Amino acid sequence: VHSLRHAGRNAEALAAATGGRLTGGMEELLDRHGFEILESGEIDVISDALDALESSDRSLGAKTIALRGYLAARRGYFDMAEAWFRLGMEKAQDEASRVAIALYYTRELAVRRREDASDVLAPFADSTTLPRDVLIDVRSSFAQGLAAANRLDEARARTDDVLAMVDADLPAALRARVLARAAFVALECEALAVARERALIAAPLAVAESLYEVAASTYSVLYNIAYGADDAVSSLEYLQRVRDLGVKSGTLRLDCYALLGMYELQAEAGD
Repeated sequence: VHSLRHAGRNAEALAAATGGRLTGGMEELLDRHGFEILESGEIDVISDALDALESSDRSLGAKTIALRGYLAARRGYFDMAEAWFRLGMEKAQDEASRVAIALYYTRELAVRRREDASDVLAPFADSTTLPRDVLIDVRSSFAQGLAAANRLDEARARTDDVLAMVDADLPAALRARVLARAAFVALECEALAVARERALIAAPLAVAESLYEVAASTYSVLYNIAYGADDAVSSLEYLQRVRDLGVKSGTLRLDCYALLGMYELQAEAGD
């Protein structure tokens, strides 16, 4: 496990620690590198480790608790997920940890179009202490939360400000997330051409970076645009991509969303 960690192969290190039931190593890897492993597409590695832990939830680190929340949300148990996200934020001992948890929590609130979707990130949106890349991540997620809460003028303005901060040096994974959120905001603001342009860049970029849930949500933007234009062929294609990516990300609701959309298309076609 130590050799794998030293080589930066954290997902493999976590899998090895889980296989050996090395509780201390599992907890440390989850808390230090769990979100990083998650974003690399290794959701099963995270899930197996959390299932193998015997520690009580309150004894775990803040990020590990939040990872439980993330997986609960993926499985459709949002009440449970929200409790874990809140507990994780309460236990977080530094701004970086609170922000990391808040980003995932906000994503789930935005998916459910909660009126408080932007509240979790509001304290960090105008931070003067966060690193630039983190601030861009926070502000774009904050804008998405505003759009989900139907605060569209604010969401549009915040998105424009964030996009002005994006340059070629920004990591590809972060560019994918920012553009995906910007596509969602544009869709909510009924700027369909802008939404489509952003989504067509964000979706393949997210796939290349193994950000399967980000990619799926971006293809859902393209589906909504195609469906509104009565383009049944493209609508079905985008829904299939949502479903495939939902399976890769382990997100049950994406699979359900895609299936329901496909049934609706077939019903409208008289099949």
